[in-house]
Amino acid sequence: MNENQKKLNYKKGVKMNFAKFLNELNAQKGDPEVKFDPQKEIEEYRSYLNQLYSIFEGSLLPYVKNGQIQVERDNIQINEESLGTYEVPRLTLKLNTIHIQLKPEGTMLIASKGRVRMEGPKGFAKIILMRKNFSIQGKIPSDLNNGTAPEDQWVWRFVAPDNRNFIDVTEDSIQNVIMELVNGQD
Repeated sequence: MNENQKKLNYKKGVKMNFAKFLNELNAQKGDPEVKFDPQKEIEEYRSYLNQLYSIFEGSLLPYVKNGQIQVERDNIQINEESLGTYEVPRLTLKLNTIHIQLKPEGTMLIASKGRVRMEGPKGFAKIILMRKNFSIQGKIPSDLNNGTAPEDQWVWRFVAPDNRNFIDVTEDSIQNVIMELVNGQD
């Protein structure tokens, strides 16, 4: 135990004045409380969704240009307890008669700033917006071995089926996931 940590002592029979404690705590000067702005959260989520869709569109551009894939955006409504009902963009990829949709699921999530469900005829994939330097049990994404990623940098990643590994959203990973969602395999 270091000097900043104290052992908690719950003394029987000692009545602490909780109201006095709270009054003293509130009287202390500190950083102003950060106000939650639902509209700001919604706009930020929309911006990140547009970023994700731009990655997809850029990666698939040669196939769009030659007519093998059509890309469409429209709006859908989602509902989150802390944000209410709001509209977000959805991306649809049309490969001949097969449709793959990227459906936003929300932004108010634990350990993530957004989630999208990518659905195809043979299943679905999860894409999450996570901190770039996030790791599970010491596993750090390969692009962060130098430890220079800012704490507030967010990136889109596919969630591997084991829910413990993450794959960056890149041209290769997008194409692999599309093939898996259409064929049921890589």
